[in-house]
Amino acid sequence: QRLWNILSRYHEEVTMIYQEITSIREQHGDFIDSETLEIDQVQSIDSQVIQQQQQQVITTKNNNSFHIFQASPRDTGGIFLTNWLMGIFEPDSDIAHMETPEHPVVQNGHTINIASTIVTNTNYLDLLHLYKRYRPLFDEVFFVVSIRGGMNAAGPALDGMCEYKNVLCIESEELIYYNRDELPGVIKSLTNKFRNRFRYFFGQGSKWLTFQNEGNALARLDAMSNAAADLAGHSVEVMHNKFGIFGREEGAQHRRRR
Repeated sequence: QRLWNILSRYHEEVTMIYQEITSIREQHGDFIDSETLEIDQVQSIDSQVIQQQQQQVITTKNNNSFHIFQASPRDTGGIFLTNWLMGIFEPDSDIAHMETPEHPVVQNGHTINIASTIVTNTNYLDLLHLYKRYRPLFDEVFFVVSIRGGMNAAGPALDGMCEYKNVLCIESEELIYYNRDELPGVIKSLTNKFRNRFRYFFGQGSKWLTFQNEGNALARLDAMSNAAADLAGHSVEVMHNKFGIFGREEGAQHRRRR
């Protein structure tokens, strides 16, 4: 508990300092580079400190820390993408969700430190705000976003966001599969997109995205489908803590797109 309090205070102090720096920059016209979406001269929290205090943090082979936000409008397949990502990076963990940056990250009904998980699910779409808020904690922050109907239908919040190098946008139609035999192909396609988009950080031939990772993702999505079947007939207020899916009352239409 004492270690948790120290880390929380440290996080609050760093965030406060960062906000002051951001305010000064905005007054003097120093804006974020729209091509790289990187904040110049912002000092990140030492990744070694995070690793020592939050043992679950995963780093690349160069010991660079990272976090992934799966941020999507509702009903565009975000839960599917979140569980695919968790299958890749933390296959046995419960889903972590955040309403807004002003709310805590919640996992299995408990507030957690964001550094203790790798993937966070959210419907909050101000990606630039999320980046400014959490980039000081990690060497890089990624966004995987599902959209429906192309960027023209994504709304003003995501306008231009898919062009940034740390943002991967997925059309929700790419998540549809009609039988279990098609699911491995969907996973492989998503994983290849992730690998190619973020190779600037993970490197060529990243070991984080091996066949084993794809197998873990497949197993998790299979388990999610089984859990969805078990929730049939339950209230829509009932949520599965691991997968973030809800009950489906009798007579409700079954949807492959999650």
